[in-house]
Amino acid sequence: MQRIILRARTAFRSLLFMALVMGLVAAAGSTPGGSSLPSTEAAPNGVYLGVWQPGAPWNMAELAAFESRVDRKMAIVMWYQGWGATNAPFDPNVVKAVADHGAMPLITWEPWDYTKGIDQPAYSVANIAAGHFDDYVESWARGLMSYGKPVFLRFAHEMNAYVYPWSANANGNSPQSYLAAWRRVHDIFTGVGANNVLWVWSPTVKDSGTVPFADVYPGDSYVDWIALDGYNGGTALPWGGWRSSENLFVASYEELTRLSQKPLMIAETGAVEQGGDKAAWIADVMLTQLPQSFPRVRAFIWFNERWRDDQQREADWRIESSPGSLAAFSRAAATPYFWPSPTR
Repeated sequence: MQRIILRARTAFRSLLFMALVMGLVAAAGSTPGGSSLPSTEAAPNGVYLGVWQPGAPWNMAELAAFESRVDRKMAIVMWYQGWGATNAPFDPNVVKAVADHGAMPLITWEPWDYTKGIDQPAYSVANIAAGHFDDYVESWARGLMSYGKPVFLRFAHEMNAYVYPWSANANGNSPQSYLAAWRRVHDIFTGVGANNVLWVWSPTVKDSGTVPFADVYPGDSYVDWIALDGYNGGTALPWGGWRSSENLFVASYEELTRLSQKPLMIAETGAVEQGGDKAAWIADVMLTQLPQSFPRVRAFIWFNERWRDDQQREADWRIESSPGSLAAFSRAAATPYFWPSPTR
């Protein structure tokens, strides 16, 4: 019975994805470049542009100010929702604020108390898989089901690196327990009928010490989009020096596209000014690498935050970190390759 449900849900997902594509095209009037409308079998020839802008969606004025600076509406608005946070209960008004703005909500759903670091065994994936959080998960599932409109849910991201309590090699976790937790949470949503939720599985780019993607991939029946996170820390952070976007993403992209045929997004990315030319990096990734080296990518989310790590090292990922970087992003965003909102 579960296999029948999953097959039916997969078919629904395909229809939902194409509905998003066709809704986007109807809003734009044509596909990027002015070509004819895609058929229901065709993948979109373009990329949804999105952002994580601190303050949004609780303060939508922050998003509006960002869009004014870049002179472009965002198709996707991403934010972070920790399970242990004071605002952890599902709030339909937050999701609705993004949809009313004309963007697709992308919730990065994090099973932890983000104020307390990695060492949080209460949030181990074994506990999630054992059902310790079922009531909480079901409350969100029912809330999103009642909301009814399409929403991306990026659950327990960057699981392949030692950075979060749910990471496959933290808190006594294993790849197997991570998979069990993902599938349990997913099945709760399926059980209440939250079929409007699009599940985004999002590792970080492969590096020394990361868990192989295949070991922590829940399977196509449990995933709607695959994603990658990757940053160019330049000389501001000890992350390997200045890295081109091709160098940063290509090996991971090639491995992921062999692993699954699901649509793919860059769910988090950014670059610093120190160590290279950030404006040129932005122009290269958005105008050259996406269409030429990463044609399977269908969404691109910029992490627009001035960020500090636990050692107080700072990285200014914002596109406003210099006039040149802002101009480069704005010029790229204005091209027809980046599509307007899929919810309009």
